[in-house]
Amino acid sequence: MIGMRQVGKAGFICALPLVALLVPHVAYAATSPTAPAKPAAAAPAGTRNVWYSGVRVSVPLAWPVIDLRVHPSACVRLDRSALYLGSPGAQSNCPAHAVGRADTIWLKPAVAGGMDQLAIPSTPQVMTVGTLAARVGVDPVSHNKQAQFVAAGVEADATWGASSSSVDRVLASALSSSTPATPWRHLR
Repeated sequence: MIGMRQVGKAGFICALPLVALLVPHVAYAATSPTAPAKPAAAAPAGTRNVWYSGVRVSVPLAWPVIDLRVHPSACVRLDRSALYLGSPGAQSNCPAHAVGRADTIWLKPAVAGGMDQLAIPSTPQVMTVGTLAARVGVDPVSHNKQAQFVAAGVEADATWGASSSSVDRVLASALSSSTPATPWRHLR
């Protein structure tokens, strides 16, 4: 237990940030401006929920979430596990030595006709990814899977290293979800 003594109003104001860190955060998803907020479905253990343009996925806690709007020079690296959101800037700062594949997901705006121009040898098929209808193409040789969520206008590019099980779990968690005002956000 932390002991506190009264030090005037300044002592109380200085303690507020500390109290805010100690109070557990709860995720809420707004259903509509007039409806009361309801708790969002909890992320499975060891994961966190991330929203992007009406699509929610659960990603491993160890994966960094990189918003390319906030960090336009960030490189979409397929050799490090991460979740990327949005479109990169005109001048991404990518290292010349990045080699290999890791478990990554990149959620970005879908491009009309984009699935037809993929470097995936199979013909994209319409199937359910999580709870969303998507056009999906898979290239097991290059360890690449792309899913264009039909109703959301979002495309997911997934790569994997030794096994696709991690990215398959993330994609299987996809669902349609509205969030307040921000195009993306993540909560634990």
